[in-house]
Amino acid sequence: MIGDNKGFTLVEVLIVALVLAIIIGAGTGIFVSAVKIQKYNLKHQQIFSQISYITEYMNRMIRMAGQGDGICIPEDTSYEILEEDGYSKIKFINYNEECQQFYLDMDYYMSTGQGRILSKTGEQDPVLISSESFDVYVLGFNIIGGDASDEYQSRVTILIGMTTLLGEAFLDNEPDIKIQTTVSKRNLDI
Repeated sequence: MIGDNKGFTLVEVLIVALVLAIIIGAGTGIFVSAVKIQKYNLKHQQIFSQISYITEYMNRMIRMAGQGDGICIPEDTSYEILEEDGYSKIKFINYNEECQQFYLDMDYYMSTGQGRILSKTGEQDPVLISSESFDVYVLGFNIIGGDASDEYQSRVTILIGMTTLLGEAFLDNEPDIKIQTTVSKRNLDI
């Protein structure tokens, strides 16, 4: 009768338990990796949306710039770039004929270590155009043909680099986007 026993041996039960533990461990590892990748992709998409908004806002204003008035920027120019603390600031006459500027808020950067972009129009207080959830670490401008006496249509190249604020790192790397775009002035420099 001993040979008719229909149960499992202890070794068989341990092997099945080990195989199940390996399968569950692998499944959990895959799930955790998928969640980390999803978080990374979500942060990347948020940065992309933010940088798209900023560039579209700047492009719209810069595209409509008028000629210099001698007060805000020199006469017969469309744009003026000022270098302060190694960062660029652009000034121009906007479509409402007010002096407008885009620049990094260096005071905020010095106190928090986080860069953010401000827009200042005329004598009004500066307005934040980048979200405080992100760090703008590069903002640069380059002008081509900004003088009315040259033979080139005015164009401004904008460079923006942005990352998320420090958080849970994915492979020790936070999402980061650098974008460069060039905007030509809508009205011809004639």
